[in-house]
Amino acid sequence: ERGVELLGQRLRTSLARPVRLVGADGTESEVELGVSIGVVSTDDPTTDAGTLIAAADRAMYVAKRRGGGLEIVGGPGRRDDANASASADARAADRSWP
Repeated sequence: ERGVELLGQRLRTSLARPVRLVGADGTESEVELGVSIGVVSTDDPTTDAGTLIAAADRAMYVAKRRGGGLEIVGGPGRRDDANASASADARAADRSWP
């Protein structure tokens, strides 16, 4: 997990730099970006990609709720607190989607 944490930190640092935008009329502005990253791990080689992506998506919602950053949770089907909270966040987001 330490390698994932380091990679997540590098991504957040890279994206935290202001980005300069130039409009069609030549006006310039800077924007700041943020990122929320959800990571899931499993020891089960039979877990399908869709299940892993769904679990990582739930972890991302935990990261978003905590203000952005990186959230690492156990494998799909594991009912730890982060997975449970992420599931609730994902359901709430699904209900609010336009």
